[in-house]
Amino acid sequence: MALEGESQSEAALQIVEKGLSVRETEQLVRRLLKPSVTDKPDVPQPSVEEIEQIEQRIVEKLGNGFSIKHRANGKGKLVFDYANVDELKRLIKQIGI
Repeated sequence: MALEGESQSEAALQIVEKGLSVRETEQLVRRLLKPSVTDKPDVPQPSVEEIEQIEQRIVEKLGNGFSIKHRANGKGKLVFDYANVDELKRLIKQIGI
């Protein structure tokens, strides 16, 4: 894969200005082709209220013994508590698995 358009021109300018070797040029191209973290589109994070509403809807459907562990980075866990295998089977059946 190669650089195109403006990024190719910018890379060429850097290569000439800095007198980059072939290896350094290859590293520059790889770095330019790799999408940066800042290029990721902003995904709106749910508010605490939204998470609580989702949790409440699930509790209403499945009963108590459930919680959402939501972290600031947007990742999280769904946690189901059960006392015995019969209760686990009931949960699984309610979920539809």
